[in-house]
Amino acid sequence: MQKSKILFSLTGIAAALLLSGCAANVTIIPGKANQYTAVATAAEENDANEASIKKATKVCADQGKRLQVTSRTTKYQGLEKSQKELISAATTVARAFSKKYVADTSTSVDDYKVEMNFECVTAK
Repeated sequence: MQKSKILFSLTGIAAALLLSGCAANVTIIPGKANQYTAVATAAEENDANEASIKKATKVCADQGKRLQVTSRTTKYQGLEKSQKELISAATTVARAFSKKYVADTSTSVDDYKVEMNFECVTAK
């Protein structure tokens, strides 16, 4: 019975980690005349970029138009490498001595911030 509980818990944790790995938060800020800014944050730069493009494409498609990116900037705002290594090492030690799952908090869903300016233009 105990082994099945542990397996079930580990399966749930693995599923949560997989789902959170590609999570991104995107906010669309309207500007003037079909101009917008998409602001996306995620744990990985690629996830933030993909999420901003996906959301912007939908905004334009809902208007019967197509996306035209005018500019994009990416900023890393997470922990410094040495801080991440220290937290990961401490997590490893804590996991070795704990009977409960210990999360590695060296990454955050806000580590990368992408700001993408775009226009919705008439589809050709």
